[in-house]
Amino acid sequence: MTSLQAGESAAVVYVNTNAEGDNDGSSWTNAFTDLQDALEIANSGDSVWVAAGTYTGKQLASDGTAFEIPGGVSLYGSFQSDEASPEERDLNPLSTNLRGPARHVTKVVDAASPVLMSGFIISDAYTGDDESGAGLWILNSSVFLEDMEFRNLVCSTVSFYGGGAIAGTGSDASVSAVRCLFENNRAASGSVTECDELGHCIADSGGNAGAVSNHTSRFDRCIFRNNRAGSGGTANWGWGDGGRGGAIISGNLIVTNSTFI
Repeated sequence: MTSLQAGESAAVVYVNTNAEGDNDGSSWTNAFTDLQDALEIANSGDSVWVAAGTYTGKQLASDGTAFEIPGGVSLYGSFQSDEASPEERDLNPLSTNLRGPARHVTKVVDAASPVLMSGFIISDAYTGDDESGAGLWILNSSVFLEDMEFRNLVCSTVSFYGGGAIAGTGSDASVSAVRCLFENNRAASGSVTECDELGHCIADSGGNAGAVSNHTSRFDRCIFRNNRAGSGGTANWGWGDGGRGGAIISGNLIVTNSTFI
């Protein structure tokens, strides 16, 4: 498990949507019930532990982001509210779901220190027209992902790059993913034709990079299943046809021990 360097004053902030205590994040008993409350007080070096459950974004930011993760914070999901460390979690299956409605379920912006996310399902969001990164949007930041699932995420963009699940902007945008699943993500070249009340969307046939579009990307022991970008033809990863990849577009790309289906 990746460990980000923490300062002497690093704290653990607890989140459980079913907690009934003081709602101050100080323990499992007194956990915040809203993830956004925890992120607002978390500082670089802190860890946020999130119990099993579904956490729906409120689109608090002007760009439609549900949860903005501060730089240097480690975000761990899929706790059962009795663990004393992230290593004690049972990650099969994952049990903490972050979802829309939101244009970006999570984002990391201009983070001075890397962010870690581990043990979450991010699902069911649509960026709106000509935007990317429905699951995670990265701006000039480094993000480490471990044991994550990105599902049913759709972007609609007329620009060159797509990225239904993850999109990075800026030369310093990087993502490193280990043991992650990317499934049923889409990039459309125009407007999405239909979305239901759960955020499941039907995309048109265009678009680039159904799963990930980012400057620097590394994937190890990941599975890419049924990610589609119409303009990418049959390309599954890399640059593909004419600079378009069915699953990934990345200027600097390393893929090891991963599967494309």
